[in-house]
Amino acid sequence: VCSSDLVMWNKHCETLLNVPAVAAVGQKFTEIWPTDVHVMKAVVEDALKGIETEDCAFSLSGKAYKDMSLLINFSTRRDLDGRVAGVICVAHDVSKIIHEEKALSVTNQNEAIGYLTGGIAHSFNNLFTVLSGNTRLIKSYIDKDTEDAENIINDAKSAIDEGILLTKHLLAFSRQTRLQLEEVDLVEHLKEERPSIEATLQGQ
Repeated sequence: VCSSDLVMWNKHCETLLNVPAVAAVGQKFTEIWPTDVHVMKAVVEDALKGIETEDCAFSLSGKAYKDMSLLINFSTRRDLDGRVAGVICVAHDVSKIIHEEKALSVTNQNEAIGYLTGGIAHSFNNLFTVLSGNTRLIKSYIDKDTEDAENIINDAKSAIDEGILLTKHLLAFSRQTRLQLEEVDLVEHLKEERPSIEATLQGQ
């Protein structure tokens, strides 16, 4: 770049911006640049004044650029007398690095969620263990002829068993236990859950 006009445009630039050299040379860089023109213009003007600039990050979106991320550096070029003769622009395609960093970030988030889920599941599992044991004790003390009380205890035990199963699923999600696939008779399962479902619907 010399006096903001392009004097050289290599093959790499042609590939990055899909602009051939014959169309770029002689043009102002900011007229070719597709995004954040005001930012690019300010950086180029500073470099032409001899002001040292930092690397600039730009994102190019659209079919022509395939969501490209670029890191661009502008270095002032001086002649033998120390006067500013132009600016050299070096662009690095960092799309792959950015993508890998985002993927790593998502992985770390999922691992954190897994650890949190595992901790919660263990706590609930301890609670359900106590509840399950106490429910069995209560059932052993109640009068066998008291059908209503026994039904209530059975419903409570069923709910606790469901809670234990849920904690197993949570632990499987957190990868602290292995999933065990098994066939389930859906009709029979619904029959078993009917009292709980009816009680829930009546409550609503």
